[in-house]
Amino acid sequence: MIARHPEWNLDHRRLFRTIDLQKGTILVDGKAYPLKDRHFPTVDPKDPEALSEGERQCLDRMRTSFLMSPLLWDHARFMVARGSSWLRRDNHLVFHGCVPVDEGGAFLSLAVDGELRAGRALFDAIDDVVARALNHREPKDLDSLWYLWSGPLSPMFGKDRITTLERDLIKDPALQKETKNPYFTLIHDRAFCERVLEEFGCDRSGLIVNGHVPVKIDAGESPVKRGGNAITIDGAFSEAYGDHGYTLVLESGRTFLACHHHFESVAAAVRDGVDIIPTLATIRDFDPPRRVGDTEEGERIRADIALLSRLVAAYRHHRL
Repeated sequence: MIARHPEWNLDHRRLFRTIDLQKGTILVDGKAYPLKDRHFPTVDPKDPEALSEGERQCLDRMRTSFLMSPLLWDHARFMVARGSSWLRRDNHLVFHGCVPVDEGGAFLSLAVDGELRAGRALFDAIDDVVARALNHREPKDLDSLWYLWSGPLSPMFGKDRITTLERDLIKDPALQKETKNPYFTLIHDRAFCERVLEEFGCDRSGLIVNGHVPVKIDAGESPVKRGGNAITIDGAFSEAYGDHGYTLVLESGRTFLACHHHFESVAAAVRDGVDIIPTLATIRDFDPPRRVGDTEEGERIRADIALLSRLVAAYRHHRL
């Protein structure tokens, strides 16, 4: 896929073609590193990227399993029908990863359908690509799904590289680092967040809501960023991140964050009387409390009223 798409600028990540089984080395960014293991009986030294017949059969079976899974297709269709790469909900801007930016906070462009796109335009174009990939399965769009998973300018990934190969085959821990996009540093800056909010049609008083980066509470991290207008609420029910999870709740009078704690088991809850009571923290207060007309639901109701009013006017004109 990288060879098919030179516009991705990822040729330096075709690492396996640089493997030298005799020397027991592999090149990363042009430098040779020793391999933890040099025994690769299925690798052709003359063409390391080529699959053996057995590997091809294995991948073909995996591909068939995915394509023949009714449950997977149901999930994919639901995602395309109901999902989007970003969401605006009552002046809250929600997206999974990041808006790709440079060190100065300028939106970075990615070529989609032959046109450079950045900011909100990039997210909207990604929605089109994902829908086409499901409905038409054109090779170009299917390739783009892989880039969205691991590409440096993908809003869903937001890192310079994915270092699975380095972790598995090279001892040097420095090569396992995945550098985050500057967005994840700039998100602490209030002015930067206000510019992102405006890009997606929110007021400067809005709140950015992100996932993707787990919050390490035990290391002193806070879900609310220092600027006060961005928050990360990755689920993170994992020992590696402290076994915590979050729910962001939007009410008429406030927006609050519920932090869920470790749950041992149903048996322990019954035996010891331990319940999971979340810790609540208010993020936004609305004084006076908002009415329905102040919310996204109010916007939908006004739109329905406008359409019905036009229908009534058209009916009266027809009667005349």
